[in-house]
Amino acid sequence: MKIHLKENQIKKLISNYKLVNEQSVGFNPITKTETVNFNSVWGSGYWKMTTKQIQNLNNQMSVIQKFLRSNPQTKLTIQVEAGESKVTNADNESGGKPVPEGYLSTKRGTSMVSYLNDFFKKLENAGMSFTYPEISKPKTIVGATPYVRGKDNPKDPKYTPEQFVRLKVTATSQSECLIGLEVMIGWIKDKGHTCDQAIFQLLMNKVPLGIANLNNGTYDVKGLPPTKVNPDVLNNVKGRIANINKNQVTIAIQRETTKFKTWIKDPKNGPTSERKWMDGYKFDGKTIREIGGYSAYKDLVKSYYRKNKPNQLTYSGNDIFDEDYLKKMVTASKDTVSPINTSQYKYYMKKVDLGMSFEFDAKNIQQPNVDLHNKITSQAGRTSDKVIGGKRTQTFKIDTALAKEIFAKGKGNQNKITLSMVPLVGPSGQFKQYYSTGSHSDVPYVRIKKEGESGNRYSGYPSVSIARGDLSEVTLIETDLCGNPIEKVEK
Repeated sequence: MKIHLKENQIKKLISNYKLVNEQSVGFNPITKTETVNFNSVWGSGYWKMTTKQIQNLNNQMSVIQKFLRSNPQTKLTIQVEAGESKVTNADNESGGKPVPEGYLSTKRGTSMVSYLNDFFKKLENAGMSFTYPEISKPKTIVGATPYVRGKDNPKDPKYTPEQFVRLKVTATSQSECLIGLEVMIGWIKDKGHTCDQAIFQLLMNKVPLGIANLNNGTYDVKGLPPTKVNPDVLNNVKGRIANINKNQVTIAIQRETTKFKTWIKDPKNGPTSERKWMDGYKFDGKTIREIGGYSAYKDLVKSYYRKNKPNQLTYSGNDIFDEDYLKKMVTASKDTVSPINTSQYKYYMKKVDLGMSFEFDAKNIQQPNVDLHNKITSQAGRTSDKVIGGKRTQTFKIDTALAKEIFAKGKGNQNKITLSMVPLVGPSGQFKQYYSTGSHSDVPYVRIKKEGESGNRYSGYPSVSIARGDLSEVTLIETDLCGNPIEKVEK
């Protein structure tokens, strides 16, 4: 996507630049790509930048610097276009010696390219993280206004607009090409595969896209057989959730009081004898003085967080206790008195029947497998012909947030996309109910296309080997940032 901005829409980039015609230039960090133009006018016969001019330009280039810092995934492509008029040419930087047509414009373009490279190199050497711009070879443009030596006035203002250096800056978000990609993984062959252990996590550059359920066996069509469980099996989980929630309130109170103590010790807030903290520190929109003093402040902090209960874990009858929820518990417990450690994690994974509803009918306690099956077969983006051994597909769409994350993770890998999958059916874990011998060794079909396009960017069966029962991550295909496969060169 390229957005061409009119001159009156662009924010000033260059100002106070002697002999430079000011034009509006800027970037909108929300917009992924923009085409920006700005012009500079040079005096007749001159092409060098003075120290003062460079300093002024540096000051204004902070706009681009700020943009790149906020948008490191954005790549700038800069085309320098240098112009000169048909006025008889002379190099006034070298004593006014005559020069051929195109000489001055070439010099002006080269001067600007040299400046830009120096500017971005300094940012890079200073440790700033950004995508280094692509600066193209200068393009020279000779003006069309006629000039006859001895007849026309070489200082006529009509020639001035043709004595310019114009930069065309295209800011292209490299992650944008990812937005709208549709990745489909599936089993589409008519015969050969009948399996209820084909559940995978699909990833791009280690970023999870979601779970692909390619099951097409008896379980998939008729459902998992129910498993009898102890109705109180989740009591220890619920008890741990209650403790985590209680601890989160205590933690919030401690953090607030610690924040206040740190603030009051800061020299800029003045000594406590001056009581500046009474009117300088606020909690819940009120100063300490308005609250009624320090003692009242402490009481208010306690009552506030006991009432509002921050960072609470919740569950309902619609929630399923699975590994995803267990990970939420782990995260929420990290700062508590007794965080969930590795051994406790393994305990929950084995002891508790993952897939259970937090609240199920005590009269019908044969639910966990049923609930899990309903969850995994009703996912958005899944298709099924509901025939044993038939076709199953799962499609994921890359939105803006995912695109940025995938791009960021792939930056250290030559800006590639590595599409991979992890089998999830094992003797323990989220989908242990499906386990007998492990995930199948057949390679699924993969299709990558762009939303709105009729053709595919990739379509086929990746040439990879998957051992049955192996739960290791396996790379399916590598593509560029637009989903086009990268051909492997044989050595």
